[in-house]
Amino acid sequence: MNYSSCKEPKCTCTSFEPQFYKDYKCKECFHDALCHLASGASSGPSSPSSSSPLLKKSNFQSSSKIYSSPPSTHTTSNTSSSALNLKKSAYNSTSKVNTTTTTSPTTRPESKGDSSITHRDRVAMELLTSERTYVENMSILVDCFYAPLKLLPDLPSSLLPVMFSNIVDILKVNKELLTRLEERIQNQWSPTQRIGDALLSLTPFLKMYTNYTAGYDAAMASVLEGEKNASFAAVMAKCFEDPATKGLNIRSFLIQPVQRIPRYNMLLQDLIKHTAPSHPDYVDLCLVLDKMKVVANDINEAIRQSENRAKVLTIQNASLNSIELIAPHRMFVKEGTLYKICRRTNKIRYFFLFSDLFIYGDLLPNNKYRFTKQIPLDTCRLEDLPDTPSLQFAFQVFSSQKSFIVFAETQQIKLDWLIAMNTMCEKLKEKRRTFLLGDGKTIEEEFKAEAPMWVPDQAANDCSLCQIGFSVLRRRHHCRACGMLVCNSCSSQSLLLPTIDSKSKVRVCTQCYGVLTGATPLDEEINPELSSSSSAVSTSPDFSTP
Repeated sequence: MNYSSCKEPKCTCTSFEPQFYKDYKCKECFHDALCHLASGASSGPSSPSSSSPLLKKSNFQSSSKIYSSPPSTHTTSNTSSSALNLKKSAYNSTSKVNTTTTTSPTTRPESKGDSSITHRDRVAMELLTSERTYVENMSILVDCFYAPLKLLPDLPSSLLPVMFSNIVDILKVNKELLTRLEERIQNQWSPTQRIGDALLSLTPFLKMYTNYTAGYDAAMASVLEGEKNASFAAVMAKCFEDPATKGLNIRSFLIQPVQRIPRYNMLLQDLIKHTAPSHPDYVDLCLVLDKMKVVANDINEAIRQSENRAKVLTIQNASLNSIELIAPHRMFVKEGTLYKICRRTNKIRYFFLFSDLFIYGDLLPNNKYRFTKQIPLDTCRLEDLPDTPSLQFAFQVFSSQKSFIVFAETQQIKLDWLIAMNTMCEKLKEKRRTFLLGDGKTIEEEFKAEAPMWVPDQAANDCSLCQIGFSVLRRRHHCRACGMLVCNSCSSQSLLLPTIDSKSKVRVCTQCYGVLTGATPLDEEINPELSSSSSAVSTSPDFSTP
């Protein structure tokens, strides 16, 4: 914004904000004008004590708290659209939209029986004038932009609904809100006037801002897409030249609904702060603020979910596998690199944690992924592993599909993953317990089968059962039931296992075969030496980190 001198003849101020202070330009001269209006025409010109440029700063000190700095006026193409920073962007937006002024005459609230304007009067006036400007600009958006674009036959049918969302319905609600504010503030204002009750009945309708704000990023993307169309670009150029649009482009108007709810909260907080608890409007204003905060929280949550769904879609599109990640209930939680201990060597894998799913694979160039496994979290269990000289920052992942060991680069990364995964697992299991309660089952009974933890090839040189050493002719094999390393002679049987996603039988060792078929008693399932060797996988010196 170009700064200029105040229009008052005696004022030497060189900083003004025309969108708030109109013809008087600087805050101090504007305050003098308010005092003059409050004193009435019969009081004559304002006294030197209130109009002198030397005393203006102290007179308007309390009002300057609302607008502490003049807003920037560069174009809205750089306006932040991050939804998680909605409130910050609404108060500190760099959009040019804040430079617009209303051309409608404004009637200031007058404090009857007092020659001074109170801070509460000024906030109420700002609520009215800002609402009038907002309704005027939304009418421009609908009449000058939306209406002519609807007449274009060559635009995709889905473009305008995404771009303008429910702006027509929002405008209807705000027109009604403006009517009520004008009735209370402009026509009937007094020190005891109430406006909270007028706002209270309309606050629930402001929830429609949730859909608009959540789709704001998509709206900006649709504008970029529309600008590739010659007819759309011609309408935009014509609108820009229209005096009614005040030289602003469509982005300057589309950002305003995103800013409006946080603006209401700020003004209501200031209004309550300067309203005595004994005032007849105090209780209603507090109720309105509480409901407005709920609306703001709903908007922030809708934005967070919208961005989260976009993240899930991005991951799915970056996958080279035919994997379906989009689901109504699925939310992205965490991503990062972990080292996975495999049967032959340790491998770097890229992991994604969702609210109900745990997937991993390879990170490829150009941010592409090739996923190798999906693990539902409702069948997942985690166990921490103590640090050893050969293996640090590790934990075990058990599930019905696959069990394995991973380790991180630092202790903090390991803790972050453990906390995030445990939180998601417990939430899912708690939901499942609720469903199973009516059937008389427990979560442990439904998911009692876990895939075994395979012993890495380098962890044993002899068969776990016959103790004969492995060689070129006597090869290593993994029992799919217990994960131990055995030779071919000790794993010649096969069975269907519930932990294997296959209709074919898989290799099992003779000991597991006897236990699963009932030929061997359960207490003779695995001898202590084998059990200890299986649990010692994580401490084997062959698992040294790369």
